[in-house]
Amino acid sequence: MTSLDVQEQLLANNDQYQIKVKLDMPSELGGLTHGRIIYLNGRKSKAELNQNLAEEIGHEKFTVGNIVHEDSNSDTQQENKARVWGMQQLVSLNALVDAWQAGACSPQEVAEELEVTPEYLLDAIEMWRTKKGLTFWHGDYYFDLTNGIQIQRYDE
Repeated sequence: MTSLDVQEQLLANNDQYQIKVKLDMPSELGGLTHGRIIYLNGRKSKAELNQNLAEEIGHEKFTVGNIVHEDSNSDTQQENKARVWGMQQLVSLNALVDAWQAGACSPQEVAEELEVTPEYLLDAIEMWRTKKGLTFWHGDYYFDLTNGIQIQRYDE
């Protein structure tokens, strides 16, 4: 899947937004939404652009008010909710199965297949551990996240 495909996929379900890539954004800022335009920092990698887009859409779904400075516990919770939503979009259980079926074995290979950074992938795996546990079923697939990502298919 190419980066454009990842971004198109995110926007397909959120078609009210437009993306504009800007090269003059502050380096610490990955993305910013104004109205229905999501501005992405063009100095970021393709993987980071994907992650920032997913998080910005998550902010639009779950954030109330300006939380740029994360001044309160509520701001931090909203930030986390947007980040988790983005992870669930980019590193969904189905996407992990697809990466496994494509032959990606190591975290680096899985991250490349999903077009996210390895750090983001590891954060997403930790999120799935918290939500689902270390071992669980997803359809015909048995996930073991105890030590990395291990997926097995079992047909009934």
